[in-house]
Amino acid sequence: MSTFNFFSMKRTVFFLTILFCLGCGKSFLEKKTNVSDLTPYRIQDYQALLDDASTMNNWSSCQLGTIAADEIQVDEVALQNFNPYHQRNTYLWYRENLFQGEQSNDWNRAFQRILYCNQVLDGLAGLTPSEGDTEAWNNVKGSALFYRAYAYYQLAQLFCEVYDAETAVNSLGLPLRKEADITVTVGRSNLQDTYDFMLNDLKTAYDLLPLEPLVYERPSRLAVQSLLARIYWNLGKYDEALDESVQVLQTKNILIDYNSVEPNPAPVSIFLPIAKNNPEIIFDATMSMPQIASIGAVAVNETQIELYEEGDLRKNIYFKEFNGFTIYLGSYSSRGAPFSGFSVGELLLVAAECEARKGNLERALLYLNRLRSHRFGSSSFTELISDDQTEILEWILLERRRELVFRGVRWEDIRRLNKEMRFPVTIVKTFLDEKIEIFPGDSRYVFPLPDNAVDLGGLEQNNR
Repeated sequence: MSTFNFFSMKRTVFFLTILFCLGCGKSFLEKKTNVSDLTPYRIQDYQALLDDASTMNNWSSCQLGTIAADEIQVDEVALQNFNPYHQRNTYLWYRENLFQGEQSNDWNRAFQRILYCNQVLDGLAGLTPSEGDTEAWNNVKGSALFYRAYAYYQLAQLFCEVYDAETAVNSLGLPLRKEADITVTVGRSNLQDTYDFMLNDLKTAYDLLPLEPLVYERPSRLAVQSLLARIYWNLGKYDEALDESVQVLQTKNILIDYNSVEPNPAPVSIFLPIAKNNPEIIFDATMSMPQIASIGAVAVNETQIELYEEGDLRKNIYFKEFNGFTIYLGSYSSRGAPFSGFSVGELLLVAAECEARKGNLERALLYLNRLRSHRFGSSSFTELISDDQTEILEWILLERRRELVFRGVRWEDIRRLNKEMRFPVTIVKTFLDEKIEIFPGDSRYVFPLPDNAVDLGGLEQNNR
């Protein structure tokens, strides 16, 4: 997406203000530029801020979860002295001094997006749009609210406990920044307030945004409902999650038939077979693959490859053998990085799981089989049939691992399943001669806040 020159000229100044998420140390505040001379003042300026895909759509806050979970494989010899140290420590599930003074891209990038959103919202509050500008004004405000909620949601999956309605008011949430003034000290809210804040932003955004966007990088009502579905599903509110996902699917339900997709040719190229103009995309966002995953060219854990059945076309479309490793090439995004946005496939699986949990097994299988019928070879696909709720849920959860690999959601799945303990997950890794097993209930499923957020911001640290 193109960006106005206005934003390009101010980009460095705005990026510096990300320091507010680190607590805004006194020395920074004493030296900070008078941003009143650099702040946008027109609707199109605010749209330009939000249209910068490199900030608002890239660098989704999924790195720590991707490293700690079970999708990537790392060269164990190279891992011994790997830098950044916090990525090595995360992969190996170290309990003490995880960051070693290093900063977290997940934390910094999310709060950078939150800052931009607050700048936009503060600016719009001082503008009264003309009749001809009302639609543009609504789109900008709705987009800012969506991006802010999305950033907080991703942070909550890393730095907060899994939501529990009985304990949420007593659990640590996130520092809820509601204005762009970086001099305002904001402590951590409770977890209930954190989720309420997200939901309120999204409900307001829904009334302001168009049903579908001009381009996939912009938010829309469908994107809002997709995020609402994911939040409600994560909270265990399956009626609400089902309602949101079904509404999305009533408008957008195209699936690519993978029988029509050519796998990546040999030798491996940058070619991503399902990335160009993918009609399944609802909202396009990407995550930066952690540096640690590049040891061995973004190597995929072999246990992930073993999940794909005979005839499952995703195995050859998503992955490729390269220099002795299996590497991932299944991104939906034309920007090349792993796709972390919302897609029709994910919404089908959310709807399937919600129906299954509610006991509507036939409808659950309809959603599940529809997805699978577009992912298997024409001669290999057979419908799954069962009247056993547990078996159907196991099928759906397994299908999530196949379909949503490297989407940034595996960590969310593990956390919520371990909270529920109906389908618990134990992560097993090896490092040289050491076997590392992480069981459900381990306190390391909540990451510590980065050291600078605690030291400069005075934020209460998580218990590891």
